[in-house]
Amino acid sequence: MMRTITYQIQEVSDREAEIQIRAFIEERKKKIVKSFNVLDVYSDLKLPTEQINKIMMKLEREGVVTESE
Repeated sequence: MMRTITYQIQEVSDREAEIQIRAFIEERKKKIVKSFNVLDVYSDLKLPTEQINKIMMKLEREGVVTESE
């Protein structure tokens, strides 16, 4: 039997989403986790992927995160 997993996606402003993502990054740093991906952010925060991508690009321009291959 196949199980279906569903997520309740949050609907928050870009400002609130950015605050949540920055807190997520800080929490990872405290745990000495050096890398994560958008799916990690999505599964932890339940934000829309388009919103995550937009904010992550902003954080990359600010030098908060870097993209790895």
